[in-house]
Amino acid sequence: MDEQRFDELVKRLANSSRRQLFATLLTGASLLYRTEPAGAQRGKQRQDKHDKRRSDAKGRKDKRRSKEVRSAAKPAKKCGGTSCGVGNTCLTGGRKPVCCPDARVCGQTCLAAVCTAPCQVCDATRGACVNVERTPCSKPGLTQCQEAVCAGGTCVVQNKQDGVGCDDGNACTERDQCTNGTCVGSVILGCVGCQGNGDCSGVPVDQCHQAVCGAEKTCVVEPKPNGAACNADNTACTENDSCQNGICTPGTAKVCSPPATCKAAGVCNSATGTCSYADLPDNTACGTGLICCGGSCVGTNTATNCGQCGQACTGTNRGCINGQCVCTNTCTNGMVPNATTCVCECPSGTTVCPTTAAGEQCCSNATQYCGRYGAGVVGCLDKVCNEFGAGICAGGGGTCAGDPSNPNSACACGRTADGGQACLAASECQMGEPCETNADCPEGTVCAVTGTAQQATGPNRCVRVCQLTPA
Repeated sequence: MDEQRFDELVKRLANSSRRQLFATLLTGASLLYRTEPAGAQRGKQRQDKHDKRRSDAKGRKDKRRSKEVRSAAKPAKKCGGTSCGVGNTCLTGGRKPVCCPDARVCGQTCLAAVCTAPCQVCDATRGACVNVERTPCSKPGLTQCQEAVCAGGTCVVQNKQDGVGCDDGNACTERDQCTNGTCVGSVILGCVGCQGNGDCSGVPVDQCHQAVCGAEKTCVVEPKPNGAACNADNTACTENDSCQNGICTPGTAKVCSPPATCKAAGVCNSATGTCSYADLPDNTACGTGLICCGGSCVGTNTATNCGQCGQACTGTNRGCINGQCVCTNTCTNGMVPNATTCVCECPSGTTVCPTTAAGEQCCSNATQYCGRYGAGVVGCLDKVCNEFGAGICAGGGGTCAGDPSNPNSACACGRTADGGQACLAASECQMGEPCETNADCPEGTVCAVTGTAQQATGPNRCVRVCQLTPA
C-alpha cells in the first residue's frame, strides 16, 4: 500500500463511527488494494492535499470546541476496578488506588476532613492540613477594637493592640484609640453632644447667640438672626434694641407721654420701662383760682383747701370766701363776730348791756354805762348829758334833758331822798342809779364805785351806781 492510500484510509477511519469502522473492515478491504489510472491518481493527489489542509484546520478547530464535551462524555476511569465518578480523583500513591473527593485531595493523600480555610491549608508534600497562624479571618459582630485571626487552626477573636485608632461615635471626644478592646477618646472641654436643638438648651450663650445641634452632632453657638430682640443697655427705657451680626445694638430712647395737670415730666423706670409722674409742689398755680394739691388741681374756695392746699375752713357760721376763711353770720347792736368762734360779741372797749328793748347792746366804756332808768328799763346811758344821751325818767316828768355846758342841768334819772325818781343834776350825783348792794341792781349788773363821791344836800349822795362791769 502506497503512502497516499494509507493516508486516505487513516482519514476515513478517523471520520467514521464505530459501526462504519467495523463495516469498512469487513467489506471494504478493497480500499486497501484499489488501483486507479495514473492521470487520475495525480489529480486526485492534488485534491487530496488541498482537502487534507482544510480538514486539518477544521479538525484543530473542532478539537478545541469539543474538548470539554468529549472530556465530559469520557467514561470515568477505573480506580482499582472501581469507577471514581465526577468530583472524585483516583489517588494511586498509596498501597492501592483510592477514589477521593476532590476537596479532600492533598497531594497523594485523601484527607479525613477538608482543611478549614483560612486557618488550615493543604501541605501537598506532607499530605496533611497545616495550621496558618496570625492570618486574618472573618467573624461576625466584631467591634472596632477587635480582630479575628487564626490561632491553632481556629478563627478566634482578640482585642486589637492598644493605641490603634478608632471612632467612639462621640463628636465631643478626640484622639480616639483602642484601650483593652474598647474605643476611648479624650473629652473636648466645653463640647456638648446632641441629637437635636433641644439638647443644646443648657449651653451658655449671650442674648444675640443661640446654641444649635450641628452636623457633627455637637452643640455649636451661632449668631441669632438679625433683628432678634435684645437689651443692649440693660434698661427697659430703650425701645427696639436688636441683634445685628451677633451684637446687641441699642434702639431709641423711650419718650414718656406729656404729664397731666399738677404732674412733673415723666421719668422712665429702667427696670419696668414704664413712665412715672411725680406730683408738682402743693400750692403751685394750675389755673385762675386753682392750685395743685396732692397732684390734683383744686379750687381755693373749699372747706378743705381755703386759700392754700390743706387749709380747712369749717365750723358754725364760717365759710371760705375769695380764699379767706371768714365768719358768715351778721351781728347787730354794735356787736362783731369773734375771729375764732364767729360768735357775736362786743368789740374791745365796750361792755355788753342786756337792754330791755333791743337785747344785748354794746355800751362804750368811754362815754356810756349800762344802767336802769324809767320803770326798770335797762340800757346804755350816757355818762355826760347831751342831746344824744338823754335818759327817760318817770319821776322827772319824762325826759331828763341835759345841757353839756351847764353842770347843774339834769342829766340822769336818780333816786331822791324819799325813794322816788327824779332828774338829778350832774353836781348832785354821777350817772347811774344809786345803790348800796348788788341786790339794788338789775340782774346782770353789779353795784360798784363809778367815780369820786360828791357832797350833795340831802340824803341823795350817789357814791355807788349799778353797772355791768366795774369801771
